[in-house]
Amino acid sequence: MLAHDFDWQPNLCGSTLRLKPLAECDLEGLYQAAADPDIWAGHPARERYKREVFEAYFTSLLATEKALAIIDIESGEIVGTSSYYTPPDLPDSIVIGFTFLVRAKWGRY
Repeated sequence: MLAHDFDWQPNLCGSTLRLKPLAECDLEGLYQAAADPDIWAGHPARERYKREVFEAYFTSLLATEKALAIIDIESGEIVGTSSYYTPPDLPDSIVIGFTFLVRAKWGRY
């Protein structure tokens, strides 16, 4: 399958998490998930927990049309995001990245 034939925003469902296309209406829920400074402590964008920094990141994710919201099935809360992208040095490849999860989910999935 070539990258141009790939479904960049599928709906995926597992036993505990669901992924859906990221939408503008997900801003508040995703910001609540991202508002923990400890998530970003080792990340180059370590101030992403701040609202104004996060909003710019969220806008960039939406613009890709390749981002997914990660939702906890039990609570219905957004617990993170992930994206597909094509690496510049491998134009026929698809990579998963730009992912974060709330710390309560670290090491559990």
